[in-house]
Amino acid sequence: MKISNFKFQIRPRNFYVLLLVLIISIGIFFRFYNLNWGAPYYFHPDERNIASAVTRIEFPNNLNPEFFAYGSAPIYTAYFIGVGQNFIENFFYPIEDPFTLKFEQAIIILRILSASLSTLIIFLVFILLYKKLNIYFSLLGAVLTGLNVGLIQYAHFGTFEIWLTFLFLLLFYSIIIYIEKNSKAKLLLIGIVLGLLISVKVSSIVIVPIALITIILYEIKKAKAYIKKYLLVINSLVSLAVILLAAAITYIITSPYTLLDFKAFISTMNYESGVALGTINVFYSGGFVQSIPIIYQLTYVYPYLLNPINLLVLFFFTPILIVSLIKNRNELLNLSILFCLVIFLSQAFLYVKWMRYYIPTIPFLIILIILGVKLLADKIKRDSIKKIALISIFSLLIISSLIHSFSYFYTVLFNNYSTVSASTFAGGNIPRDSKLISEVYDMGILPFNSKFSNITLFDFYALDDEWVKDEKREELDNLIANSDYIILPSQRILRNRIMYPNHFPEGNKFYNKLQTDKFDLIYQTPCDFYCKILYLGNPIYSLEETANVFDRPTLFIFKKNIENFKFQILNSK
Repeated sequence: MKISNFKFQIRPRNFYVLLLVLIISIGIFFRFYNLNWGAPYYFHPDERNIASAVTRIEFPNNLNPEFFAYGSAPIYTAYFIGVGQNFIENFFYPIEDPFTLKFEQAIIILRILSASLSTLIIFLVFILLYKKLNIYFSLLGAVLTGLNVGLIQYAHFGTFEIWLTFLFLLLFYSIIIYIEKNSKAKLLLIGIVLGLLISVKVSSIVIVPIALITIILYEIKKAKAYIKKYLLVINSLVSLAVILLAAAITYIITSPYTLLDFKAFISTMNYESGVALGTINVFYSGGFVQSIPIIYQLTYVYPYLLNPINLLVLFFFTPILIVSLIKNRNELLNLSILFCLVIFLSQAFLYVKWMRYYIPTIPFLIILIILGVKLLADKIKRDSIKKIALISIFSLLIISSLIHSFSYFYTVLFNNYSTVSASTFAGGNIPRDSKLISEVYDMGILPFNSKFSNITLFDFYALDDEWVKDEKREELDNLIANSDYIILPSQRILRNRIMYPNHFPEGNKFYNKLQTDKFDLIYQTPCDFYCKILYLGNPIYSLEETANVFDRPTLFIFKKNIENFKFQILNSK
């Protein structure tokens, strides 16, 4: 055969497969790049607590992780993966105790699990949309999922948000498949996934009634096939029994110490519920003072998690989705809205409204965006106008998602960790024997410890504590009088005290004074063009603080201005 006569052809099906592989590959790159961020400090407090729980396990002598703020399924998964890794490595060099994991090892395994599950979420969204719509909309869904900043960010945390997101989506998929194929084996899968969800986080139990009611409604829908109604009741009870039994067994196997160490479990639940309801005041929930449920999430959370353009597009499609919900029986639409509302509303009215609570809603919101595009396209009669509309919307969604994800990649993952950069600046610009003051509850000061030996940690949160505020204000006055620099390794406390002066009057007074001529701001974490895109112009005030407080906090270094200095909080005006 002559080379000139050879023609290379790609069949449409193969082209779409290659396109899906490309989309998932980009998603994998964003999720696994710089997975070891923050080493060797590892700044995320929840991640550190979870990793510590993993290291406490030693099979078979001790299987109690002694940590009940979350469930145990991911903890055991990470542990046994680590043990397997130790045995493999033991072939090459001896390991003293293969059944004990190191802290850093646990962190990396937990992050790999998060990144892997975040990648599987892309594929699950694609499969769901492909089964119900067509290849174009399913590929768009995969792109939006692969480029979603919330899913990329939490893929880099060894926490359980991605576990919850994946399992909620897998439960959703299992129910859809059961409705389509009416297979009792799928009921078993639904039960196992429910058990795992509760084993990851007990509050996931809110989805159990939804799953059960959906199954019952489906059984009622099939009722015409039964000659006698009692058969419907029996079949429904058997279905519910299979689900609940499978869920219970899965939960007990994967979180046995919630029963074996029930007292510790209940104690943790009481504390966590107290924080969530606002009856227990903790320093890390101050950002939710005066927050209005739903409005707060729509203005401070979802513009980051979805990106502002995609959120506006979703708002635009909301009337179309509601009309379709009322008029049509679209299982994908109905269940997507139901799942999204249950996950969102179960958290929305709590005192705490952190980003992580809403990560599990992301895939369902993306599905709703895709359904909105499809419903709009169906209403356009002329093919030429429909084609232009679809190309325009597809382009808008993809380009905005790409810009947002690249901004996160460049700002957070590609650049050096912001606290490490600040400590490098301090090491080159502040005398080593200087006296420094910093925050007691923030791990961002750790990189400074190797450069400065005289760092005093002060509880700035206590300035507005009614029981000790007088004592603390006087203590701070004395500290500042005998110190040279103040380092704020996180914007969290400054943001809250500046934004809510009525709630934090003494803290507000102090942080406003820092910005006078008595102190010189010699360093602030820079925010370039991509940073401003990612954080809507201002990384401190535009978003809920956990958008960046763990992986890219804004850090401040103030130098005391000796010439102008006369600083006193106590009895000052």
